[in-house]
Amino acid sequence: MDYQELDDLPPDAGEPEPFFSGSHPQQSRKRRWWIIAVIILALLLAVGGTAAYLFHYKKQTPAQPTQQSSQQSSQTPQPTPTPSGDTSSSTYVSNGKDLNLSFTYPANWTVTPPSGNNPNDQAITLNSPLVSLTSASSQATTGKVVVAIRPGATMASELASDKAIASQASVQFAYTKPTASQHQYPFLTFVNLEGGQNPSGFDEVIITGVTSFAKGQSILPESVTQIDPLITARFYTCSTSSCDTSASSSLVITNTTWQSDATCKQIQDLFASLQLN
Repeated sequence: MDYQELDDLPPDAGEPEPFFSGSHPQQSRKRRWWIIAVIILALLLAVGGTAAYLFHYKKQTPAQPTQQSSQQSSQTPQPTPTPSGDTSSSTYVSNGKDLNLSFTYPANWTVTPPSGNNPNDQAITLNSPLVSLTSASSQATTGKVVVAIRPGATMASELASDKAIASQASVQFAYTKPTASQHQYPFLTFVNLEGGQNPSGFDEVIITGVTSFAKGQSILPESVTQIDPLITARFYTCSTSSCDTSASSSLVITNTTWQSDATCKQIQDLFASLQLN
C-alpha cells in the first residue's frame, strides 16, 4: 500500500465504535441513571421498613424482668410495722339510774367498773397508759390522764382548796350523736387547780354543760355541783405504770398541747362520743 491509498480512507475509519450501540447514545445514558435511581430507592424503602418494624416490635414487646426483680419477687413479703400506740377503740355502756350513758374510749386504756356492770352508779374511772406530754414549761414529761365520770351532786374534792381558776375562757364543743335529753354544744372549762404559777396552763378539763367561765374566774366546788354527770380529765406526772395518782403531782399543760397532742385528741374524741340518757 502506498501513501496514496491511505489518504483515500475515510477520516473516521480507524476510530472505535461507541460502547452503546444505536443511533441515540444520550437516551441510553439517561436510561442507565434511571435504573440506578430505582435500585437506590428500593434499598432505602427496604431499610426504612426494617427500621419501622424493629421499632414497633420493641415498643410492643414487654420488658423482661431483671434478675434482681425476679429474686425480690420470690422472697417472702415482710409485714408492715405496726404504728406505735393503739388506735383501736372500745365501747363502754353504763346501766345505772344516774350514770345511764355510753361512750367510746381507746382500747389500751383501762376502765372501772367493767362495761355493763354499773347498776349502783359507781364513779367510772378511765386511766391512760403512760404517755409523754409537754408541760407548761415546755418540758417533755412522762405522765398519764385520768378521766372520771361521777354522778350528779358529787363534790369535786380537787376544787376544795378554793385556789382553782379558769386558765382561759370556756369553749364549746359538739357531741357527735347526742340523745334527746343531751345538750348538743356543752362548754369545756380548763382549770388550773392551784392558780399561782403558770396561770395560763391547766391540769384539769371539766365539761361544764351550759355553764361557762371567764379567764381567771375562780371555780369553787359549788360551781359544779349542779352538773350531772360530772365529767373531768386530769393530768398527772408519773414515773411507773402503777402511778398512784393520790401521791402524784398534777401535770400542768397549755392549750397548745391540748390542741396538738395525740393523747389529748383521744380525750376530746371520748368526750364527743358521750351519749347521756
